[in-house]
Amino acid sequence: MTLDINIFRCLAPEFSEVTNTKLNEITEFVQYQINEVCWGNRAPQGLALLVAHTLTVAERGGTSGSITMEKVGDLSRSYSAPQGNDGLDSTSYGKEFKRLRKMLVISPYFVC
Repeated sequence: MTLDINIFRCLAPEFSEVTNTKLNEITEFVQYQINEVCWGNRAPQGLALLVAHTLTVAERGGTSGSITMEKVGDLSRSYSAPQGNDGLDSTSYGKEFKRLRKMLVISPYFVC
């Protein structure tokens, strides 16, 4: 699956300085979490949100959770514990990804 750079730049303008090469590397890492058949025409947006979520967590040094306290002098930052066990609740992009995922209608089937 290929990241639609235009959708990504629209959804996450704060990452305008991130190179397309870096975005493609992250896409390679997260793309298998989206089944294009299940996601349909929402797949490009889902992938863009997942890439933005991954970048946000990476910028925090892998720390998850929302920022609860930030201090500028002698730089200090505290994060809350993430609420979900999948880590997606730690960023607004992850939360939006989960919201979109809940909208998918997936029927279970059995293979005998």
